[in-house]
Amino acid sequence: ASLGWDPNSWSVWFGLQLIKILLFLVSALTFSLVATLVSSPFNDWLAEGTERVCVPPVAPAKKTSAGGQLKLMVIDLVKGLSATVAGIFAIILSWIPGINLGAFVLLCWLMTFQFVSYPQTRRGIGFRDGFSFVWRYRYASAGFGGVITFLFSLPFLSSLALPLAVVGGTLLFARAEIPPSRDWPKLR
Repeated sequence: ASLGWDPNSWSVWFGLQLIKILLFLVSALTFSLVATLVSSPFNDWLAEGTERVCVPPVAPAKKTSAGGQLKLMVIDLVKGLSATVAGIFAIILSWIPGINLGAFVLLCWLMTFQFVSYPQTRRGIGFRDGFSFVWRYRYASAGFGGVITFLFSLPFLSSLALPLAVVGGTLLFARAEIPPSRDWPKLR
């Protein structure tokens, strides 16, 4: 009994290739989400250590209770899931000619959003304010995200680039949030 399709036809071949691509994307996104969750405590520790020595100094985060820590974990989870959904949207848009440049910029902003969220989450800054930060400093965010995206695309170097991205995101947050002065002009 046949299902009504010829296994040698181009449409079946094309459908199988599309399924393979979609499975690859799902596995890559799943790996990325799991890797982010597993590395989150280390990245948070690294960002907190960077905050102590960065110039200009960042205002210290308030100490939180157990309930406050749970709230921060929920904020982090919402940010991570939102960035994953937006990443899927950017991947879909990247297949459309003419719009794919906008998808690349969106991906760069998402990369920045992910790495400035460590100091932001510790201060209770949620998704809307976190992405507002990326939009307010859209040029600096696109540049930082573009460099990090490039570093993450290089085999073997990508694992070494993760701590660099965490430190860079923390420094971008610190640099952008300072009041303007003669020595440290505000980012635009």
